[in-house]
Amino acid sequence: MKFFIAIGAYYSALLFLSSCNTSGNSTISNAGDTIIYKYKAAHYLQNNDKIKDTSLLFRASIYYPEFDEKQNKNLADSLYAHIQYSAFKGCKTAEEATKAFVDECIKQTKEEFGLSMLGWESIDSVTVVSNTPNTISLRRMHYSYTGGAHGNPSETYTSFKSSNGKRLKLDDIIQTGKILEFKAINIAHLKKSRNIKEQSTLEDVGLFVSEDDLPLPSSFALTRQGLLLAYDYYEIASYADGVISYTIPFSMLKGVLKSEYIITE
Repeated sequence: MKFFIAIGAYYSALLFLSSCNTSGNSTISNAGDTIIYKYKAAHYLQNNDKIKDTSLLFRASIYYPEFDEKQNKNLADSLYAHIQYSAFKGCKTAEEATKAFVDECIKQTKEEFGLSMLGWESIDSVTVVSNTPNTISLRRMHYSYTGGAHGNPSETYTSFKSSNGKRLKLDDIIQTGKILEFKAINIAHLKKSRNIKEQSTLEDVGLFVSEDDLPLPSSFALTRQGLLLAYDYYEIASYADGVISYTIPFSMLKGVLKSEYIITE
């Protein structure tokens, strides 16, 4: 949650200083083992002279990587399709997506002459968390506020196979017949990461599961530190618990994960 407060303040300051609709590229570029990319950003701020306090204007920002398709077109196309669907909300570009959010906010408050008293906003950030010869993993962080007691944050991870751009599921990386063993490791590691006593069940400590019947998440990343698993807001716990994420070292997953997905570097 601290991330979204900080990034929200950053974008608000940026939009306050610019006082106009902008889009642009960051100067950062990275060369990874799998594919080269650079970060880009798009921002859109409501244009309304009647609102003097710019913090009350509707606004949207998207920060995302752009991949070099010349190096690996199949992978670049797959990554772009994921970003377009998740961060651009189906729009072709980040610029279109940020404008679409602001336009929708204005439409929803049309009966109040488009004036916002709340400063509705949407912020999306897609970053590369791991870039290896076999896989690449992305993290998408989202925050939006369109009224209510608090904003709506989300944090998810998605992994892809480098050779063909296929989006990976846990079933793809776990050895055949090892799913139950993997589930047991996952439960044990979650308990350890949250200092839960062995005799207590996950249900006992307030998680939204029956006893220790913990579902496997769809959100994961293959990193050099191990397999990162993440449960988003409300997935297995309350909003106050936030995102529940932890990394299981590959040393605990030998004989369970397929060898090609164990990063040894």
